[in-house]
Amino acid sequence: MDDRVTTVRFGALVSAALDPLPAILPTYAMILAGHWAAGMAADAMLNANPSVAVGINLVVSVVTIALVQWQIRAALTAAGSSIAPGNGRIVALYLLNLVATLGIALGVLMLVLPGIYVASRWAVAGAILIAEGRTIGDALGESWRRTQASVTPISALLILAVVPLGAALAAEIWVMDVALDALPLWFSILTNGLLAISMMATTQVGVAAYRVLEPEDPETEADIFA
Repeated sequence: MDDRVTTVRFGALVSAALDPLPAILPTYAMILAGHWAAGMAADAMLNANPSVAVGINLVVSVVTIALVQWQIRAALTAAGSSIAPGNGRIVALYLLNLVATLGIALGVLMLVLPGIYVASRWAVAGAILIAEGRTIGDALGESWRRTQASVTPISALLILAVVPLGAALAAEIWVMDVALDALPLWFSILTNGLLAISMMATTQVGVAAYRVLEPEDPETEADIFA
């Protein structure tokens, strides 16, 4: 395997994120609606019965991963990238996301910046898993290798992608401050919409970074690691 790594420019990363969108807007609208509806349904059920929080969060997380996989596959296909044949990988993507989330959360606890660094280094792991049929460990390791020289532009775009998430968290803090007895419908619509946008934006950043860092023959490279 070629050990060279590519340096990504911020402008090229933005272009790679935006270019496929016109071709897949209807698909993305459905994915956004799915994220939004799942979040609102979870809020409604938690308000009605807080004791089932664990089960509800598990179901929502599975739905979220299925939507993330759908987005990755749609974005890769629209951009002309190859996808490993018969590669559903929902369980693998779920476990990969769990490992990455724990690693990023640990980094955030270490004064935020390490969390952003880890997020940028593992940004393309999901796309590698889907496109190249790698194992979870291979996808994380290969993502870490490919992003070595491109941490700054990937981190910058990821930060922009989570701005809606920050707005949603700020809204939740405000609601807690005013001590409302129950979440109003408008609040659930607003915050879940912002969370859905952030989820899709961060996934799109990962696919865009994969595209600009994609090896010339990913299928051959995947065969080597099979």
